[in-house]
Amino acid sequence: MIECGCCKALHVENTLYCDECGSYMVPDGKRKTDPVGSNTLSREGQITSEFDSVPIVNGHNPRLIHFTINNGRKIEIVLDRSICLGRSDPISNLFPEIDLTDDGGAEKGVSRRHVRISKYEENIVVEDLGSTNGTYVNEKKLGPYLSQVISNGDHLRLGGLSIEVEFP
Repeated sequence: MIECGCCKALHVENTLYCDECGSYMVPDGKRKTDPVGSNTLSREGQITSEFDSVPIVNGHNPRLIHFTINNGRKIEIVLDRSICLGRSDPISNLFPEIDLTDDGGAEKGVSRRHVRISKYEENIVVEDLGSTNGTYVNEKKLGPYLSQVISNGDHLRLGGLSIEVEFP
């Protein structure tokens, strides 16, 4: 068993991320990669993405997002960088951009670092950050660390906490 350096939770050998606090578990001494010379890199063919065929939301680039949490609280945020939704944990020094603690996050199974919402090209994507109780988009469960495009009117569920998404 190995111990998380941040929260001291125990995990099986070769665990990459702590389930409790989301910290990277690989020791600093083992984070090495061999440098690749620029003359060895090449680009063949066309690189495509799973998002290439997804239409642009409402024909424009959404940057302002409204979240309505199931207790009625409304949040408006400008998506100019990736944002994390989860619960604050001062002991582990974790402070997500959108803190769902006061919305019953702990009781409803929201992880400290539950999801990340980002802009990818012309789309907004949500990514589950290895949460314990899962993330759902329109009741379809996301795999951990896999991005899913979200659209205006989509329903997110983080554990048992519901959030409606709007792009005004």
